[in-house]
Amino acid sequence: GTAGEAEYADLELVREVPVSSVRRDLSGTLPEGLRLVEVRKIGERAPALMSMVGRATYRGEARLKSMVSQGVLDRAIEAFLNRSEILVQRKKKAGENRIYDIRPGIFAMSGRLDNDIIIIEAELKTGSHDNIRFEEVMEAFSTDSELPIEGKYVLYRTGLFSAGEKDNKTLW
Repeated sequence: GTAGEAEYADLELVREVPVSSVRRDLSGTLPEGLRLVEVRKIGERAPALMSMVGRATYRGEARLKSMVSQGVLDRAIEAFLNRSEILVQRKKKAGENRIYDIRPGIFAMSGRLDNDIIIIEAELKTGSHDNIRFEEVMEAFSTDSELPIEGKYVLYRTGLFSAGEKDNKTLW
């Protein structure tokens, strides 16, 4: 799975409850490591929160089997992004497999090295239509780049942003 560092949730309550009570009650029940930052009341006719999401940022981290230079990493990312299409296979709800081009939904990708750790950051299309899965991006990149990765990437979603915004405006 993908860990989240900046997640949102919308709740529909069956009765009117003060925002301060919702915040207090939720904060007292969150699992260790989760922290509630803000609670807001929105209008009844407001769209579902996730329908407003259009982009997300991610980070993947993995250990290298052997050292590579920043130049090698930069060239691998550049070659990956220069591909006209990046095809992945997805299983549809009906059980059949479908080939899907994820390249149009990869808006940005960069990488850096921290000793023997490779860190990849990406900005992807997300939401209810044409959702790009970070794990598919990283699997395709791992195969394409042939970088000496030990095991798999640990994945994090680092931000969710409004649809249609060019400057990555957060939802709140």
